[in-house]
Amino acid sequence: MYVPVYKPLIEQSDLDAVSTVLEEAWLGHGKHVKTFENKISSFIENNKRKVVAVSTGTSAAHLSLLVAGIKPGDEVILSSLNFVGVAQAISATGAKPVFCDINDNDLTIDVQKAERLITKKTAAIITLDFGSNQCDLDQFIDLGKKYKIRIIHDAAHSFGWKNKGRITGSFGDICFFSFDPVKCFTAIDAGSIILNDKDEEKWLIESRTVGQSFDMGTYGENIKMEFKQVDHLGFRYHLSNVHAVLGLNQLDKYKRISSSRRKTSEKYNQAFSNLEFVEPISKNYDDVFPFIYVVRIKNDHRESLKKFLSKKGVETHVHWAPIHWYKMYQSDKISDMSVTNTAGMEVLTLPLHSCMAEGDSNYVIDSIREYFNQ
Repeated sequence: MYVPVYKPLIEQSDLDAVSTVLEEAWLGHGKHVKTFENKISSFIENNKRKVVAVSTGTSAAHLSLLVAGIKPGDEVILSSLNFVGVAQAISATGAKPVFCDINDNDLTIDVQKAERLITKKTAAIITLDFGSNQCDLDQFIDLGKKYKIRIIHDAAHSFGWKNKGRITGSFGDICFFSFDPVKCFTAIDAGSIILNDKDEEKWLIESRTVGQSFDMGTYGENIKMEFKQVDHLGFRYHLSNVHAVLGLNQLDKYKRISSSRRKTSEKYNQAFSNLEFVEPISKNYDDVFPFIYVVRIKNDHRESLKKFLSKKGVETHVHWAPIHWYKMYQSDKISDMSVTNTAGMEVLTLPLHSCMAEGDSNYVIDSIREYFNQ
């Protein structure tokens, strides 16, 4: 038997939606992208927030930094237990990533340690919702106001969640989402940026299309746009209609996807409650549903468990190796990372799918129990 760690929920309706765009033969940026942006906006339920769709979550991170004014010589604080692409996005601006330790209880960035890292060069902090745990965004928003720095909310894991009753992306400064192949809602690959300022929205729209300004009268239609001028840097980060229409169809399954992922995660939690060396990172899923199901494997069992599960056909993954362990960033001065270093040796992602088959989740549970009962 084989159980992959990821498996997108691709059904006939998804295939039909993509087929429709292929038949229309307008494959690039067009009306479906605008509809996708509007759909995201409807989820956020705050029409004052601006939504700009882009090609990937990493391009969303890069443009979020640039629109926030991050430049060479700046410093940007982020947790080291993170996707390395976010640090690369910082490096691409010419700024320096400054790695911060995490909270032991939820593996999100430690706000007190982050404040101690703020210097005159600090221009932004990137906060991350991890797996099924939310960062304390309100405290970081307060930090941003106190030190006059931008707070960029990395919500790549948390589209559709609620934070203290507020929908993720509906409040704060800049927020970005990811809809990559393995997220809860896939658009093959896509990202979106949410912010407040109309001028910043215009800059993003231009920047995702190699910096070109154009007639906004043709925006959001399957019409060749008339480009006017280029007066700032841009990239080929625009989203295609093909990706957008799949994303739209996926979002229509929100209730099924969210409830099924929550149900399987609760099943795992219950099954592992009597295993001494398996510790789920989340105890409940009120207002959230996991993108990944992460456990901490104690007492140096992780690598041997990974090998055992692999032989049984159960795929696992590590989210993530701390970024400061990579050669590119090892030379940087690193603050105390004791919690991150410990978590980096323990975290293990188990298979979690939308509408996961009972037989698959049972097999994962039985295989882990078999390992610890040897």
